Amino acid sequence: MKHALVDMPLGLHEFWLPPHRNRRSFEPTMLDLRRQPLRALYIVCKSFGTVVRVPYWAIRYVFVGARPLPSWSWKRCMQVNITRESATLTSRTGFQVILPSSKSLAVSVGLGVKAVWVEATPHLVHGDLKSHVYTCDVDYARIPGYWHDKTGLDTEINAPPSPGEKVLLYFHGGAFIFGSAHPHELHGTVIRDLVNSYSSFNRALAIEYRLTSGHLNNFTNSFPAAILDALAGYSHLITECGFSPEDIVIGGDSAGGNLVLALTRYLVEARSLPEADRIPSPPGAILLISPWTDIGTSHKLSGQTLRTHSATDFVPDPYRGYVSAVSSNYCGELGYPGAANSNPYLSPASVHPDMPPVSFKGFPKTIVIAGSAEYLIYPIRELVRRMKEDLGEGMITYHEEKDAVHDYLSLGFWEPEARNTFAKLETWLS
Repeated sequence: MKHALVDMPLGLHEFWLPPHRNRRSFEPTMLDLRRQPLRALYIVCKSFGTVVRVPYWAIRYVFVGARPLPSWSWKRCMQVNITRESATLTSRTGFQVILPSSKSLAVSVGLGVKAVWVEATPHLVHGDLKSHVYTCDVDYARIPGYWHDKTGLDTEINAPPSPGEKVLLYFHGGAFIFGSAHPHELHGTVIRDLVNSYSSFNRALAIEYRLTSGHLNNFTNSFPAAILDALAGYSHLITECGFSPEDIVIGGDSAGGNLVLALTRYLVEARSLPEADRIPSPPGAILLISPWTDIGTSHKLSGQTLRTHSATDFVPDPYRGYVSAVSSNYCGELGYPGAANSNPYLSPASVHPDMPPVSFKGFPKTIVIAGSAEYLIYPIRELVRRMKEDLGEGMITYHEEKDAVHDYLSLGFWEPEARNTFAKLETWLS
């Protein structure tokens, strides 16, 4: 089985993990500068280069015609550029400027932190998901979860639901290699904002699902490890807290949105298995924020390239290899790009000829949130089209914020669009 080294400092995996038996010739550029001394040299040079370019941006964006989008303010142009530089630094070196890595083998304590251990649920894994577990040689694991209370409340850990209470189960973004569910990290703010947006929410449980190693060809915690952890979190709310599935809303942003779709697909499709009586019913609703719905190459091949919005988003240019690299690691033993183009658990919005028909029948009511300037907008629109086709217009709510970037709800500087979106969320949830 895989080595459990997710907490090992960046760069040590390559010395401890044995070479993979299916090492591929494909070598993307994510984390290509993770080794010393190149890592330190690049961090210094990149930081210096960013500082030098700030005055240039400051002057350039005074002119509206020079801005990536005319609707953007001078301040917004500066913020997006600086965020992109930080994200690029992280993607090439692992130096975590914006998103810290989760620690799925340990609980991080602190003031006001409500942590809980979530037990693995191998007894709930059947059908195609179980086959993927064996094919990809993935372990089951006990992982942490963190409770996020509504502002002003202090609900006991794992307390049973109060009458009429609904709960949010949340999966953070970070391309399956970065990010954390911890309430003191970046996604803690958006989770609390979501909880505060709905009167029936008193709390949310954020799952510290296992992340892939981020190192080329190692496949540590690859697909479907995160889905196993998501399923365990869902089961925890039902068995340990006493929530009914219809009172659970599953939400996630970016890669977390991909995970929401995968978990929901399993819960829906498992209803036809002989073991269906052991598997929980699907949730009452799902919430997708800038979901990563096609981790393969199909939208590049279709002409709807990711480069189209590379100048108006903070995500590192996909053509530098970032998207290909994280997709490759997440696919693991299934292989990239083949599985990414043809597996509905990985890419439910894939338009590749090898993708079999993807059904969303049986999915609960869904809201999808996206920014029109984000690099994932085309596959997101394809997902919405497919879901409306299978479920009907009334089951799918789509909110696309004009000229907003990827995962803008998680960016503290993206206002007033974020407030507007949270107001729409309150209406949808009610």
